[in-house]
Amino acid sequence: EIPKRDWSSDVCSSDLMKPSHAVNGPHLAPVVPIMDEAPKSLEAERIVLGTMLAEKAAIAEAQRAGLTSTAFYMSRHRLIAEALLECRGSDAPMMDAANKLEKRGRLLEAGGFEALGLLVQEARAASNVAPAVRILLEKKQQRDALALARQLVATAHNPGDVPMTEALAQAAASLQALARNTSGAVDLVTAARRFEEARSEEHTSELQSRFGISYAVFC
Repeated sequence: EIPKRDWSSDVCSSDLMKPSHAVNGPHLAPVVPIMDEAPKSLEAERIVLGTMLAEKAAIAEAQRAGLTSTAFYMSRHRLIAEALLECRGSDAPMMDAANKLEKRGRLLEAGGFEALGLLVQEARAASNVAPAVRILLEKKQQRDALALARQLVATAHNPGDVPMTEALAQAAASLQALARNTSGAVDLVTAARRFEEARSEEHTSELQSRFGISYAVFC
């Protein structure tokens, strides 16, 4: 599990070169620059997608917890998630998701049918799914927080017609909404534990024999 971070302090770009105590005070986390590379865990994304592809109950639990395709960073993963989230109640989510992608002309862009099978394989090989779910949601929360921080920094440098008091109020409201939107994480983690219990080697063998899934590395 990745460590929790403190996103509470508002830092202007001019402060980034100052010692950490000059900005945050002696008891808060050191100031770090806002990095260009987005927080992500492609491994966690693959495990969660593989679970949703293999276990039909996972899709309903994901929707109940408020998981959307935007939680996935990689574009092909977002394509697969979009198709899967439309397959609630399906007895064969992997087949139905593949059919939806094919009808949209996006199956190859998503990696093809074999890629879907490899996602299932990776999810079933994982020791457990719950940590992957937590990491996935945490990375999405980090990206959203960074987006808000960048927007606030840009407004601080070029406020235009927006008073800073209003910009700060909007940022505070957005952060509160972000915190509320992650309240479904516990439900999804609980669901992930149930998916782990429902796994069976028999079903894995059935997928391999039916679809000819290979053990090639999907990346």
